[in-house]
Amino acid sequence: MPDTFELSPTVLYVNSQELKNITSKVLNGSSAPLLRYDAPADPASGMGYQVTASGVVQFYYNPFAIAGGLRIPVRIHPRLPPGTIIGWAENLPIQYQSNEVPNVAEIKTRQDYYQVDCVK
Repeated sequence: MPDTFELSPTVLYVNSQELKNITSKVLNGSSAPLLRYDAPADPASGMGYQVTASGVVQFYYNPFAIAGGLRIPVRIHPRLPPGTIIGWAENLPIQYQSNEVPNVAEIKTRQDYYQVDCVK
C-alpha cells in the first residue's frame, strides 16, 4: 500500500478467530524476535516486569509508513466473517481527497432504516 497507493491503514479490524490466528503465529516458539515486553523506565513506580497469560496482538508495526513507522491497532469487529481483515485508512493523501466525498467512506441510501410499530 505505501508504494502503490501512498497510504497506510490506521486501524486493522479482524474477526475474533482471525485475531487468535494472528496471535498464535506471532507468539509461537520460533518467533521470539517478534515479541515485545513493555516495562516502565522507573523501577520505583511500583510497576515491575509484567506478563499477561493468554495475551493477544494489540498492534501491528508498519515500518513503511511515511512518518517513519506507524503502530496500527488491531481491533475486533463483531460482524466480520472469519478470515477477513479490513484496513481502515483515516488519513487520505491529497490525491484521494475530494470536495464531493469529504469522508473516507460514505453510504448513500434511498431511505434510511426505520421502524414501524405494530399495534394489536
